[in-house]
Amino acid sequence: MKTKVAIVTGGARGIGLGAAKNLVGRGYKVCVCSRHEKEVKSAVKKLGKNSFGMVVDVSQEAEWKKLTKEVMKKWGRVDALVNNAGILLQKDIMNTSVEDLMSILNVNLVGAFLGMKAVMPIMKKQKGGRIVNTASIAALKGYMYLSAYCASKAALVGLTRVAAMEFAPFGIRVNAVCPGAVDTPMTAGMMDNKKVAEATLSGIPLHRIGTPAEIGAVIGFLADEESSFVTGAAYVADGGNIV
Repeated sequence: MKTKVAIVTGGARGIGLGAAKNLVGRGYKVCVCSRHEKEVKSAVKKLGKNSFGMVVDVSQEAEWKKLTKEVMKKWGRVDALVNNAGILLQKDIMNTSVEDLMSILNVNLVGAFLGMKAVMPIMKKQKGGRIVNTASIAALKGYMYLSAYCASKAALVGLTRVAAMEFAPFGIRVNAVCPGAVDTPMTAGMMDNKKVAEATLSGIPLHRIGTPAEIGAVIGFLADEESSFVTGAAYVADGGNIV
């Protein structure tokens, strides 16, 4: 059986680490990326011998070239890319500067755009591959004080759909996953606030928030061969929040 290789950005913690663990369990060799060296080392220790890590700023095209070069040098292929790196900003529109907006877009949208461009030639040469973009239910529903975040994730779903059409002739499938509230460092402390917790859970039929492992399982499915007839989809995993 051929070696299966995946790249997971934002893979050192939260949903990204959940996805990386799922992919390792599926027999993948996984490169996890983050801007934080300490977190990368910790993730690789948890993932074991079938992983390695790199410190990468996904908003920089040159760093994508360096990343794919290293993965190809080590393992010779890229079967799956999980564009999971993302950041969040809570501000109302009037207090969100252009710099704030561009900071969010550069990571959440441009980073995924550059990632797809970086792996597409490799996957095309291999005659196949899978790309999964981590969006959010904030792509499908408005949330006050999250204008930049909502805009970035909505744009990412649109980009996913276009890439799915353009890449399909080369056997490359592109999908997005849209998580709801998940217990990650990005949402740390949210459930410790009683009012926020009650408001959050009241809108979720399953009456709980998700786990990185649960979202990682959806990503693993979309990043593997078993989802062979799925492309251009935006898979919602939110406990029923936007039903």
